[in-house]
Amino acid sequence: MTATDVSPTVTGIRPGAIFLVVLAVVAAAAAGYGWFGESRDYANYVGVYDALMPHDTFANYRFERGYIYLSWFCKFYLGMDFAQYYMFLAGTSLLLKFRLLWKRTSAPVIAAVVYLMILFPLHEYTQIRTAVALAFAFTAMDVYLDGKRFTALLLLLVGVLFHVTALVLAAAALFVLFVAKRSPVLVAALFSAAAFVGFLLISKFMNVIEGANPLVAKYVDQAFLNEPPNVLSGQNILLFALMVSSAIFLRPWHRRKDGFFYYLSFWTLITYVALLKIPVFAHRISEAFLFPCLLFAFRFDDLHQSRVPAVILVVTGGWMIYEATIQGLLFVAIR
Repeated sequence: MTATDVSPTVTGIRPGAIFLVVLAVVAAAAAGYGWFGESRDYANYVGVYDALMPHDTFANYRFERGYIYLSWFCKFYLGMDFAQYYMFLAGTSLLLKFRLLWKRTSAPVIAAVVYLMILFPLHEYTQIRTAVALAFAFTAMDVYLDGKRFTALLLLLVGVLFHVTALVLAAAALFVLFVAKRSPVLVAALFSAAAFVGFLLISKFMNVIEGANPLVAKYVDQAFLNEPPNVLSGQNILLFALMVSSAIFLRPWHRRKDGFFYYLSFWTLITYVALLKIPVFAHRISEAFLFPCLLFAFRFDDLHQSRVPAVILVVTGGWMIYEATIQGLLFVAIR
């Protein structure tokens, strides 16, 4: 079976779809009920949820309005306690992402397991607003590539209402649409230039942002991960190997949609370099672009070599789990 043959309606793989739904529900329950312990953000979310009042004005909450309004609705109209609400959000995020893996990959179940290894502890388990925002943003991109622009805009708007990171993804996607038809060498050069310019100008940009919102400076100073990012870390070396091997064995730019997600994943390393001076942003923005790696690395054809990028991504997931475990950062203490 070739990558272009992959479809949710292909006979014989519906049990895989059922498995993905069950996997999403179980993982969502683990996040909502804290089966692996509480993340560093959990108490903040509980505090905001508990503080909501039936006739609240929502004026004193720092979270985005979309998240706050939905919290209020689920608390007072649906009667959800916080664990149920968190599970609902985590489940929504995972189901949207698993739907994309089902639609666009040749091995969606394996890709979903790798997602849980790489991003579940960072997003659904810890940064739930970001998780939901990214799920809607990536779904919006997929819908846009299918030619449904208005629906894509609405989905992106929902994402932005949960976290501003969705806007960052949208800006990155526009850049990718601009360069997507160019040769891979030229695209790599343009991305490298973007990283270099970003590294030179980020300090001035942050001065402007901090002037407009002093809380940004406080957040950067107090963020948990303040050590300088390591460009030559095992994770980044593996991600670079993933992109090179994909260029050799998959040539994803030959297919418009695969090429889009391939080039979008470049931002994982580009933002890491551009934001070296601001560690917390370097980590968080870079992590936001990891999901597209799954969408092209698990698109196989009939050649065995086409599995190489997927294998590298599996190893990357194992490496990240190992690193987080020995540092005591798995599921807890994550930004």
